[in-house]
Amino acid sequence: MRPRDCRSEKDLLRCRTDNAPLRNDVWSILNGEDHVSLHGPSGQGYVTIPRKEFNTIVDWYNRDQKPIR
Repeated sequence: MRPRDCRSEKDLLRCRTDNAPLRNDVWSILNGEDHVSLHGPSGQGYVTIPRKEFNTIVDWYNRDQKPIR
């Protein structure tokens, strides 16, 4: 199962790994059923966005791009 497909805590617990950083000076991502939370380094706050919008950003980021010339 891909983390992207997780829709519940049970789904997340079935994943082989998580994204919990070993250091507290980096960003982390928490998946919810219908949202994704991005948590800042050292507890500097967080932002929550709908899962659908987050996946749209990831899809764009992973899409092949032609260079601008």
